[in-house]
Amino acid sequence: MIKMRFIYICIFVFFNFFYSQKLSFIQYEVTGDYSNTIGVSPINEFLIFDNYKSFYFNTSIDNNEKKIEELISQYDINVGNVKILNYNQNEFVQVVTKPKSSKQLLCLDSYEKLDWEILKESKKILGYNCNLAKTKFRGREYFAYFTTELPFSYGPWKINGLPGIVLNVYEKEKIYEYTAVKVIINSEKLSFPDSILDFVDINKKEIIPYKDYIDMHNLFLKEMRDKQLASMGKGIVLTNVPDIRSMMREKSFEWEETKKP
Repeated sequence: MIKMRFIYICIFVFFNFFYSQKLSFIQYEVTGDYSNTIGVSPINEFLIFDNYKSFYFNTSIDNNEKKIEELISQYDINVGNVKILNYNQNEFVQVVTKPKSSKQLLCLDSYEKLDWEILKESKKILGYNCNLAKTKFRGREYFAYFTTELPFSYGPWKINGLPGIVLNVYEKEKIYEYTAVKVIINSEKLSFPDSILDFVDINKKEIIPYKDYIDMHNLFLKEMRDKQLASMGKGIVLTNVPDIRSMMREKSFEWEETKKP
């Protein structure tokens, strides 16, 4: 508990100390089978960052029509379901909604150093020369186009660790693909949303290990699937029922795999 509290204090101090740095911004369109399944394609997600920290988030569809400065300054931490803060080389802080509740939780997720393999393919994206690389992360294989012309080791969602910004990344099964559609570097007009700094205030929120949240979320997904199967009535036999996390961004975890006999 003392260790977690210390980490939490470090988060708060870090964000308040560095919030005045010049920020950069990337807008990604998220496409693929996932966005098609929920009936919204593309989904707009956003990355704001400087040399020390980043915040990746999505928001409501209406807000995507706003100017970038307005979108960020008026950002509401309670809107959207993707909220990931990367504040050092070891951990992510992710904001999630507790299953069966509207309560938001702040989770500490360990940063996994991705084992990237640089491939021969290259192409231009938004005028930047990009090289292709591939890796595996939590049950999925990804192919990413990154550019060393933007020397920041960031990308969409939790995809990072390459020697440049990731402008396009797709999952092998095409369930998720992220494509940069707008890039702004070192803007003096952007600032970190106050709602983010307020949210990590140690006096307001409690932090839990990300593993605890995933365990809760998996139980919730299983209960939902069991209810759906039960509603189909007796006598109906289904084969090849997909895994409860088959459409999730994170499909499997090492701590789950260690439980298997």
